[in-house]
Amino acid sequence: MKKITKWREKFRRGLEVFLSLALSVAMCTGCEKDDPEINTDKCAEIAMQYLREKYNIEFELLQGFVAGNRKVKYARIRFYVASDEPDKIGNKKKEYHVIVCPDSYDDYNGDGYYDSYAIIADDYMNTLINEYVKKSMKESLERIGIQNFEVNRILAEEWTEFYGFWGFSTDFPVPDEVNFSLEDTIKNYKVWIDCEMQIEKGFYSEDVKEKIENEFRPLVENDTIRINIDTYTSAGRQNIQFSVKE
Repeated sequence: MKKITKWREKFRRGLEVFLSLALSVAMCTGCEKDDPEINTDKCAEIAMQYLREKYNIEFELLQGFVAGNRKVKYARIRFYVASDEPDKIGNKKKEYHVIVCPDSYDDYNGDGYYDSYAIIADDYMNTLINEYVKKSMKESLERIGIQNFEVNRILAEEWTEFYGFWGFSTDFPVPDEVNFSLEDTIKNYKVWIDCEMQIEKGFYSEDVKEKIENEFRPLVENDTIRINIDTYTSAGRQNIQFSVKE
């Protein structure tokens, strides 16, 4: 818990600096002194330490590079899970990313690089959450009597304040079989869920659609979340969507 708290504090501080960097650069376009650069090697080292501490498995570094725009830049660290097997098509391992930003403006040693950095988000969490959400949604559908269906795909992502990156912030807890709850996840975090399911011929009806709506709609009434369910039947694609916007 102390490790998670430490990363959460650095995330919040880093996010504040990241957002204020855009403002300061916009207001100081005439400054003579150049801003420090991002040290991708240092960012990669911090990212790998964060990943090992949070997920307790081994990772392999692929590459770190600077991304962003003219006003604000950040480091995007690419990595693999060490134990993963390459896919059969491209013979490549699945790639994940960590976003790292400066958490101060300082360059006290004058080497031209920011002195310290903070982890903002990662997308390895997506893989973990997807499996738990899929299991939870299947159990809910079975409980309300939906038959002969298959959940083909689940995509769950957190609405982070870091635009342009779809992952989960550092303070999002690692799920486990005992403590994971779809309801609590939706209640406590801004999560977007996309579900694609297939219902066999003869088992889809307006009554089935209504049952699904009644099951999931209460979860989103008081939260910023979207649940999108595409069902593919003999009659074609049917869409069930619940969306609550800020």
